[in-house]
Amino acid sequence: MHFSPSAFARALSGTTAALALVASSLVLATPASAHSSQHSSSAPRISFAFYQNGVRSGDEQVQQSTVGLVIRASKASSTAKSVRVRTFGGNAEAGQYEATDRRITLPAGKTAVGFRIPVAGIGEEEPPTHFYVGMSSPSSGAKLGLLRITRVNIYPWLGLPPLGGYTARSQDFESGVPDAVVAFGSRPSVRPDLATVYSGGPSGLPENRALQVSVTRMPRAADSLGFRDFGESVDLEPSAVGPTLWFKGRASGGTMTLVLRNGSRVFEYPVVDDSTGWRYLTPAFDDFRLRGNPASDARFDPNDYTGYEVRLSGVTPGRYLFDNPSLVYVF
Repeated sequence: MHFSPSAFARALSGTTAALALVASSLVLATPASAHSSQHSSSAPRISFAFYQNGVRSGDEQVQQSTVGLVIRASKASSTAKSVRVRTFGGNAEAGQYEATDRRITLPAGKTAVGFRIPVAGIGEEEPPTHFYVGMSSPSSGAKLGLLRITRVNIYPWLGLPPLGGYTARSQDFESGVPDAVVAFGSRPSVRPDLATVYSGGPSGLPENRALQVSVTRMPRAADSLGFRDFGESVDLEPSAVGPTLWFKGRASGGTMTLVLRNGSRVFEYPVVDDSTGWRYLTPAFDDFRLRGNPASDARFDPNDYTGYEVRLSGVTPGRYLFDNPSLVYVF
């Protein structure tokens, strides 16, 4: 059964805490660049099997549960391969899950292996919480795949079940700035510089590379600047509900804008740069408003998706980091 993106997004609005759409290792790639990040290599690529996982916490008799996670390789190897996994972030409190920092090994000849993280019980009336698990440091002869961060949702014993889903049109910045991602500026002097840097990323793992966007001059009110990845129009599946993007700002108080287009119609979602840490942006398509007339009932049509744009006209000079933009699908 399929849901329309607009209807599903409206349904989410009252249950954001329970059904947050948080993905791992994501990107808003255009059709033209959807495969640009796929590297030709004989080395197996290791990633998480799912972008999010859910577990009901223990009831009064069973005070602890475990969440099962799966990592998989793009192909089997004649020798064992391993990766480092580490828990981090989210709003789960200390004690609600077991902090984990260990290596997981894929035996020779295997393409998937599971492991478990203990999760403590939360009260029946308590809201769901979550944490993340990041992957890094593949062993010799292996590389990381796209799905390097996964989210674990902890639900009350009688709470809502986990929401299934997956992400698509993904690219990463591990091999530099993709050809399809380009900077723009209404004047050459305000066009930002694009580079990839070892940032620690959202997981804090030092091996991660992110897109660094350097704004070198204070924009004027009429200036337009940022970066974009647009291509040919595609008709997204009915299960597509919206974009996601990791963002690390400077607490400048300025505003950046996520932009989607339907032909000549432009839809915007503003984001205030009010912190210096990594933030995970998850607007639904219905959250975007028509440029110049935000009160309009017009909404972005995912049947005419052409890519994305990040407009930085409202921020102050400095370096801004972005990682894993993507599209979220649910089922």
